[in-house]
Amino acid sequence: MLESSGALGLVARREVRERLRSGGCWISTWLSLAAVVLAVAAPSLRGHDAAPLRLGAVGAVDAGLQRQLLALVTPADSLDLATLPTLVDEAQARAALRARDVDVVVVVATNRIITLDPVDRSATDRRTSLVYAVESVLASAAAFQAAGLSAAAIAKVQASADAVTVEAVTSSTAVIDRSSRRTTAAIGAALIIVFSIVYGAWMVDGILEEKSSRVAELLLTAVRPAQLLRGKVVGVGMVALAQGLLLAAAAVGAATIFSSATSLRTDKLFVLGVLGWFLLGYGCYASAFALLAAVSRRHAEAQGAALVVLAPLLSAAALVVPALVGQRPDRLLRVLSVLPFTSVVAMPVRQSLERVPTLDLTVAVAGLAATVALLVAIAGRAYGRSVLDPTRPWFAGRHRRSPGSSPT
Repeated sequence: MLESSGALGLVARREVRERLRSGGCWISTWLSLAAVVLAVAAPSLRGHDAAPLRLGAVGAVDAGLQRQLLALVTPADSLDLATLPTLVDEAQARAALRARDVDVVVVVATNRIITLDPVDRSATDRRTSLVYAVESVLASAAAFQAAGLSAAAIAKVQASADAVTVEAVTSSTAVIDRSSRRTTAAIGAALIIVFSIVYGAWMVDGILEEKSSRVAELLLTAVRPAQLLRGKVVGVGMVALAQGLLLAAAAVGAATIFSSATSLRTDKLFVLGVLGWFLLGYGCYASAFALLAAVSRRHAEAQGAALVVLAPLLSAAALVVPALVGQRPDRLLRVLSVLPFTSVVAMPVRQSLERVPTLDLTVAVAGLAATVALLVAIAGRAYGRSVLDPTRPWFAGRHRRSPGSSPT
């Protein structure tokens, strides 16, 4: 019997060689690279990923209101040099909207806002946010005028907002841009889901193929079942990690070349954290698929049960999307972020939205680690039983063979 570390390395190297020789591995790698590069480059190729929104007006706009409106679409350092485009009438405004020369038009005389497409009140895109902001500015101006305030008084009230400061108890600053973190969390969650499905299928196919070809019997003469399972998980995981790093490098390279909206100033520690959850997620679901393959006899049986294994992952993904889109963590997200099988997707999203307590992180990591260890132990026993004594249930007690008996 080989030493434990040597046996683990032997099986892991064998799995790496088998995967690198597989045409499917290289096809999935190239397709994934193409998909990532296209996803990053697409906004820039469309030409409106980082383009500033444009605001126009029909009618004369007083200086105070114009400055407030311009502040919504103009950087602070160039605000004094900017002017609000003025359109002759509503017909010209509608033509400008159709030509996409402007995104939102304010009709001063009637206190109305015109847009090209309907505004979805539940949306959180930049155009909708601009419409909300313009609506608030116009409503405030109308309220001041209705109250009979003079132009000087209105200007004084409008300028008073600059004197308000915001402080945060848990941070040195209350102004935090989490957009890059949310992007990283979304990409990480998508990769965790895709890789869990792809590499889980590889795990199932590899184990069932070895069982059907009797290769496993030969391997189990040199290593214990648990060592064989751990080696397979580590070996396939090394290929998955290499592919994941390659995709990340391709995404950063594409973002640099195309100058897309993807932020390159993402917190490096957060990126490493998402990578850690990627590895934990792979370990959890690879172990679950290994157990599934160990107790299955046919591919059809394993494929049917695979939906049960993937159900927590896909359900968590569907449940955390509203929190990510709404940019607010809720109670359900916090619960999912500490539960095994769902924390691999929920916790990165939660970390992108708020500061997570150390206790919650510890519980989530410990729960995943314990789950992986338990699944590998059970899968190893089930794997050895299914190969050495396929007629006996894997959960039955230890079965002793006579010294001269055949493994089968």
